[in-house]
Amino acid sequence: MALSAGPVVTAVTYDLGGGPNLSYLPMFVLAVAMLGLAPIFATRTTRIGSTGRGEGVLPTSVVWRGLRFAMPIIFVGWAGNALYLSLVPAYLSASLHAFDPLIGAGAFLATQISGVFASIYFGNVQPERNGVVAPLVVVIGLVLLVTGTQQNLWTVIIIATILVGAGSGIVSGAAYVITARVRQGRRARPFARLLVAAYAGYGLPSLVIGIVATHFSFAAGFAAAIVGLAAIAATLPFLKNGQRAAISEHPTAAAATAELPRVFTTCQHCDAA
Repeated sequence: MALSAGPVVTAVTYDLGGGPNLSYLPMFVLAVAMLGLAPIFATRTTRIGSTGRGEGVLPTSVVWRGLRFAMPIIFVGWAGNALYLSLVPAYLSASLHAFDPLIGAGAFLATQISGVFASIYFGNVQPERNGVVAPLVVVIGLVLLVTGTQQNLWTVIIIATILVGAGSGIVSGAAYVITARVRQGRRARPFARLLVAAYAGYGLPSLVIGIVATHFSFAAGFAAAIVGLAAIAATLPFLKNGQRAAISEHPTAAAATAELPRVFTTCQHCDAA
């Protein structure tokens, strides 16, 4: 939700007469104020897990097969989210002559809200199932986005926005759960790789669309990105089967698979609240 606060507040300020020079001032003041108040809300950290039973060590093959499944999942999910932050406002302006910045900011806010509710509602579903279905939902949402803009159908655009936001939110949860199955204290390396895939999804599809749009059109750029993301989503069932085979070979991995989704869902609910 914090990601969408900046665009929405800035767009409202712009519409109220702030213009391109002063519309960023409220967020600047808010950011400075929050930094100043941060020490007030600081709490002393406690050691987690010191009294609980120890975590088992997962074999390397299970860890890396899980990562090979989680990385393309989060790539697709974050790509959909990033497009609504970076290029969808410009796409709506070019295609529908929707020049009010609040339209683009509102679209991104809608993805964040739908992502929060979808993460909570589907938090108890096995991450492997979410990891296959949610990226497909993101791709379908992007297809509907292009269709809606070409046909000037705002209802379809709204549905597309909800699908992309919901799919992106579920994707992040699934990828984090799968990666978190590594033993505590050994998660830095896998999570570093997961975040590389996430930020690649944040940047590369937008870059591709920008390059294609420069020579052709926004619609062609989005179509090219959608084809690429759909190809990645099509490989996920095969990667899921490989990960499942690796888990079934190791009892420790099977135990982690059964336990961690419940722990993660509880944390998700706390964060959303």
